[in-house]
Amino acid sequence: MEGLTLTRARDALGLTSSDVAIVTRLSSRVIAALEEGPTPFLILLDLMMPGMSGWEFRAAQLANPKLLSIPIVVVTAANMFSDGVHTLSDVEILRKPFDVSTLLTTAARYAAAS
Repeated sequence: MEGLTLTRARDALGLTSSDVAIVTRLSSRVIAALEEGPTPFLILLDLMMPGMSGWEFRAAQLANPKLLSIPIVVVTAANMFSDGVHTLSDVEILRKPFDVSTLLTTAARYAAAS
């Protein structure tokens, strides 16, 4: 269902599949692809991802000068924003469940600012 919501959001923003990547498993390969490819205007990050967690991704992003400037919007059902090691700061948080219009408004704001 979540992939469908992101696909609908991509389509509603007038973006194509080459503009938006939907990643369902985080890993160091995702970090490498972000370093080598065009810089996205926004990353929607779920904290509870298989492989590398959203917490680990955020720590890797903050440690990487090329990725540091990419804004993050966390989409989560979590009630805590620290895993004991990492904390979230300087990110916007969309609590699940959210409706597509909220996601569209948020993404459009970041697209306009880029």
